[in-house]
Formats: sequence, C-alpha cells, structure tokens
Amino acid sequence: DPQHGSDASDGRDPRSPKATLATLIGNGASSLAHSGDTIFVVGNITEEITGYNLLEDISIIGMANRPRHADKARDWATYATYTGISGASWREAASHGATTPLLKIRGQGWRIENILFVPPSDAAALELERNALSDVSEFDASHLTVKDCRFAGGQSGIEDDGGVFNIHIVDCYFHGSTNAIKSLNSAVDQATGW
Repeated sequence: DPQHGSDASDGRDPRSPKATLATLIGNGASSLAHSGDTIFVVGNITEEITGYNLLEDISIIGMANRPRHADKARDWATYATYTGISGASWREAASHGATTPLLKIRGQGWRIENILFVPPSDAAALELERNALSDVSEFDASHLTVKDCRFAGGQSGIEDDGGVFNIHIVDCYFHGSTNAIKSLNSAVDQATGW
C-alpha cells in the first residue's frame, strides 16, 4: 500500500503493509519475497521495478473488484482521512527513466492480476525479458499469466524482449497505447505459445 504502508513494516499483514514493491521483488538477492509468494497490492503504485530473475511463480494481485484508478473514488485533498482504500493502479514513477517499463519480469511463472497499468508514453507497462544465459544469470519471463488487467496508454501494454513462450493473457483490456503487445526482438527464440 504505497499511500499507507511503510518499508519498515514486515508486510505480512494487511494492517502493516510495505510501501514499495521494490523491497519485495526488485532488490536482487536481498528481495524479501520468495518463489511462490503472493503479493496483494492496493492504491497507486508509482515505481519502475526490475523483478529479481531468481524469483519464480510470484503472484501480484490488485485488491479491487475491477482494475481501476485508485484515486478516482475520493477527494485527493482529504484522502488521508479515509481509513480504507480501494483500487489498484500502477502508473509512471515521478523520476521516470526514459523507456523504462513499469515492471520488467525476468523470472518464470509469474502471475499479474486485477491491476490498471498506466505506463509512460515512451515505455511499456510490462516488459518480459529472456536472454541466452544459464543458471543464476538466466532471465526468462516465460510461463507468465496476466489476468483481468487493464492497460491504458503508454508505448505498449506488454513487450517481449528475447522471445518468451507459454504466455497466457486472460480477459485483459488494452486501449490508448501505441501497441497492445509488441515483440522487441527474438534474440533467444521466436515468441511462441501465446
């Protein structure tokens, strides 16, 4: 919960949420998440994260009935007076790096669900990366599921960098972007099984 969380919290209880996803999935070997973990998000996420490649089967699930702007239901000026929050949206970081996606996935078997993505005009919401290396140096975002998400604006909703395979996109909505889904290159393989 970026609006009410703290990275000093343990993040294992809804009453003591983390403030950033980077602490959980984007700090390399010091990432707090473990393969197989589920992360529930609420509020406006404004981070650009490269997921740790050795985290597999990570689920990131927005806690709202539908993917929508997390700040549209209330007056932003009095937002702090509300005890609850609804919606889960992921938008451009205040210090956006040119062409940097909101989330770069490098581990296998991830699941992203029920989030509104609003990427910057020069970048993707999700970039799936695969390289030709092995062991701990391998990046392979294959076997991803993206379900019930909305992609609004930006350069692309989803970009494939290297040729990932077995990608399952279910009940997602793409609008206002230059590309819904784009292949950047097939350096490792052709994108198959989408």
